[in-house]
Amino acid sequence: MNWRDKALSYGLDPEEVPRVYDRYAMHRSYNEKMDAAVLPIANWYKWYRIEKLSEGHAMTQAPAEGCSVTEASPGQIPTGPLATEAQFLELLELYGQR
Repeated sequence: MNWRDKALSYGLDPEEVPRVYDRYAMHRSYNEKMDAAVLPIANWYKWYRIEKLSEGHAMTQAPAEGCSVTEASPGQIPTGPLATEAQFLELLELYGQR
C-alpha cells in the first residue's frame, strides 16, 4: 500500500503528509548546507510534535478554514488525533521513499 492509500485508510487528508515532510526536508537541507548534523526523521518528528503541542492549539480546536477530513457522522466534528504518532511517522517515511 502506498503512502496516499495508507493515509486514507487512517482517515487522514493525504495532503497533510507532504506538508509535514516538507518541513523535515527544510531541516535536512538547511543543516546539510551548514555542515551540521541532520536529525533522522523519527527524531525530528518527535521534536516537531512537541513544538506543535506547545503552540497550544494542536488537536484542541478545528482549523479556521475547516477540515478536509470526512466527519464521523453527520454534525459531529472529529476530536483528537486521527492517526497515532507511529502511524503518521510511518506515512512520512513512506512518503520520503517515493
